[in-house]
Amino acid sequence: MAITINWYYADTRGNIGYIHNGKYPIRPECQDFRLPASGTGNCEWLGIRPFSENPQDFDTEQGYFYNWNNKPRIDWVGSSWGSADRVHVII
Repeated sequence: MAITINWYYADTRGNIGYIHNGKYPIRPECQDFRLPASGTGNCEWLGIRPFSENPQDFDTEQGYFYNWNNKPRIDWVGSSWGSADRVHVII
């Protein structure tokens, strides 16, 4: 399954939803995801995070979602999102 894909939902009753799709590993403390693993086997993944931990939201109070290649959630760990999340340019 592809990762870093955002899915949005809207219906005629005004319901909206957002899910950041994918399967994400539970990494041990010794692994810096930004760098290649050592290859010694000491930093093997500990499993896959439950889908319920993926960034998602439904029917927000503000009534909308915005995204422009920014982090899917403030505390989301991932690769470089740029010097500033571009979404702040449009909101």
